[in-house]
Amino acid sequence: MGQEQSPFTPIPFVQYLNFSRGNNNSLVAELFGIAVRKDKKSQIIEILKIIDDSISDMAAVVSVDQSQLYANVRGQWLPLRLAGDGFDRLLLVIASLIANPGSILLIDEIESGFHYSAYEKLWEAIMTVAKEQKCQVIATTHSYECIESAVNQAKDTGIGDDFCYFRLGRNKKGETVAYRYSADLLFSATDDNLEVR
Repeated sequence: MGQEQSPFTPIPFVQYLNFSRGNNNSLVAELFGIAVRKDKKSQIIEILKIIDDSISDMAAVVSVDQSQLYANVRGQWLPLRLAGDGFDRLLLVIASLIANPGSILLIDEIESGFHYSAYEKLWEAIMTVAKEQKCQVIATTHSYECIESAVNQAKDTGIGDDFCYFRLGRNKKGETVAYRYSADLLFSATDDNLEVR
């Protein structure tokens, strides 16, 4: 006789990232270690090269009170925290996705720590890894440029059908409701420079 299937759908792992919390060195080092054990170190380095192509290697250094990542930049080992908040945050997102395939990743104020000129590369990296790892990313932002970059990368990476945008607003009764915008609607709106926030 065949095995009876459970009527319950397993709940995916959910992780919440809030960049305003401050120092995430130990968490980043832990997630990086998981990715290394999964033989994904070279993939992380290639993704980080999207932001800075001078990185050739990475390693975790563990001390008594904390772990810290170092990057080999032009032949010199430097603490990753010196690369800037955006770089550290991108690594946290990418390592979270790789360490937890099939998970849901919640990111508050995704644009925090990034210059608007880096949004396209940020979304390229996140969408590429999320698609490969079969993860769902739910991110909040107040930045139109960040939304526009996400829409552009959804087109470029071919994930249009898996991409949508929700905006909170008030209905005629004054109730807070979520309005859903499909990828096609967003593509048209951003092409015509319409405000979607």
